[in-house]
Amino acid sequence: MKSLVLRTGIALSEKMRRAPFLLTPLALIVCASAQAAVVPSVPGAGTLGNQLRQESVRTPAAPISAPLVLPEEGPARRVLSVDNHTTVSVKQVVFTGNPPGLKGLSETDLQRELAVDLNRPQTFAGLESMAQKITALYRHHGLLVARAVLPPQTLKDGVLTIRIIPGRYDSAHISNTSSVSTSVAQRLVSTTTPRGDVVTRKQLEREALLLGEIPGVNAQ
Repeated sequence: MKSLVLRTGIALSEKMRRAPFLLTPLALIVCASAQAAVVPSVPGAGTLGNQLRQESVRTPAAPISAPLVLPEEGPARRVLSVDNHTTVSVKQVVFTGNPPGLKGLSETDLQRELAVDLNRPQTFAGLESMAQKITALYRHHGLLVARAVLPPQTLKDGVLTIRIIPGRYDSAHISNTSSVSTSVAQRLVSTTTPRGDVVTRKQLEREALLLGEIPGVNAQ
C-alpha cells in the first residue's frame, strides 16, 4: 500500500510538474492575443504620410464661384439656355424700366412674386422662368403686351436685373372700309389711346366701345 501510495504520489507529482510546462505556451498565446486586441498598432511615419496624401487627393478643393455672364440675344445665349450645369444663387432682384405704381403693382408686389426663387441654385432657364413670372403678373393686371426680360449682365454677388418693357402705343394705323371718314376714326383713336401711353386692356376695350357707337363702324 505504501509503495502504491508512493507511486501514486509520484505520478501525481509528475503530472503537477508537467502541467505548468504544458500550460505555459497556451497562457502566452492567450496573453499575447489579449494584448494585441487591447493595444492598437501605431502607424509608422511612412504609413501616416501615405494616408495624409490619400486624404488630400480624395478631398477636392472648393470651387471658386465665378460671376455668371448673360450675353446679348444670339448664339451664345441659346447655348446658355440649354446648359443645365451652370447655376447661380440669386439673392436680390433689381427691376428696371418699371414706372412707379404701374397698374397698381409696386416694388413689393414684384419682389413677393419671386421670393420663392431666391437663395437657391438657378440655371439660365430658371432665371428666364423668373422673368416669365413677372410677365404673367403684369398681363394678369391688364398690361396685354408687357414683358419682363433679362438684359445682358454679369451676375455678381447674387444680384439679378430684370427689365420691364410695359408696351406703349406708337402711331395708329387704321384699315377703314366703312362710310366713316378715316380722319374721324384716327382722331378718336389718338384721343383714347395717346402715343406713349402704356397699352392696357381697359383702354382698348374703351376704344372699341367708342368706335362701335359710330354708325357703320364695326370695331375689332
